[in-house]
Amino acid sequence: MKKTILFFTFNLSTGGAEKILTHVANTYSKSDFKVIIASAYDKILLTIDKKIDLLVLQKEIHEPKARRNIWRKMRDIIKIVSRLRLVIKKISPDIVCSFGVRSLLVLYLANVGFKKRIITSERRSPYDLTLFWKYASKFLYSRCEGVVFQLEEARNFYSKKICQKSWVIPNPYLSKVEYPEISSFERSEIISSGAARLEYDKGFDVLIDAFSIVHEKHPNLYLIIFGDGNIEKMYGEQIRKYNLVEYISFPGVVQNVVEEIYKTSLFVLPSRNEGIPNILLEVMGAGVPVVASDCKPGGPRLLTNNGERGILVEVGNSKQMAYEICKIIESNEISDMLSKKAREVKSVFNENIINNMWIDFLNSSIYQVKDVR
Repeated sequence: MKKTILFFTFNLSTGGAEKILTHVANTYSKSDFKVIIASAYDKILLTIDKKIDLLVLQKEIHEPKARRNIWRKMRDIIKIVSRLRLVIKKISPDIVCSFGVRSLLVLYLANVGFKKRIITSERRSPYDLTLFWKYASKFLYSRCEGVVFQLEEARNFYSKKICQKSWVIPNPYLSKVEYPEISSFERSEIISSGAARLEYDKGFDVLIDAFSIVHEKHPNLYLIIFGDGNIEKMYGEQIRKYNLVEYISFPGVVQNVVEEIYKTSLFVLPSRNEGIPNILLEVMGAGVPVVASDCKPGGPRLLTNNGERGILVEVGNSKQMAYEICKIIESNEISDMLSKKAREVKSVFNENIINNMWIDFLNSSIYQVKDVR
């Protein structure tokens, strides 16, 4: 008889955690498991396998942030927990799963009394969590059957008890599109960057500082930053200070961001904290030269193989970032070499290899096989 696994997520949007959760759920559905996804809200932007049952717990409420006070948020969470409890009671899954400590807390509360085995995966840097969520993650992970981290440094942040039941599984390279190899002569005079969310930890303020230095030397260059956020509030004053209004654009979130990026001169990831950034993995697989912050817990360092497949810079160092950007722009040889080396991620992070690791992890959690990776 098939084992049943229930995934819980707040939504299925384009965030990194949601993408990987969807991929893992699809992987499990193609194996010998019955898979159900319970989404707290009806924001469904990702494609799930036809074998997966999708349950939406409630419609997303769109209202001004000023009205979303702590009591409204708590009421909303209580509703989600209550509805998720009904799902767990009705389905009685063999194992329940969520990605990220916030959704894990909801799942843990919904599971009280049912005592279903919980597995989880942390997709962010633990250094990025607030003090409350750092303590919450330590408490919750210690009560899970198994925990998956993206990186060794992220796992080592936690206690020996948690480490002993954890696996390290990196993100896979998922794109099915074969982008043709192009030379530096065919690349546009555009520097690209992006993330699902335009927020402080993504470091775009550092990139704008760096671009202001680069632009003085190369006035024909443009900067394009993909993602969703309050652009005027976060970067408007900074952009006007450097007189770069005409040279920096924010197209928002696009369906296939790599298609927009792969012919640009280079891609820059200026993050202050980052797990394994999917967008960096995808653009490297497409052969785009990259400059990335060497941020904790080591995602860019892993993807670039300690700076061999891309250039690493100190976190927050806009001058060093500007220097390395200019080095790529001014040397066709360096640009073409980095483009070729970047493509190595496709084989290193092969989807089949990573999928088998997730299958082994689930089997170990269900059948209690002690095989810590």
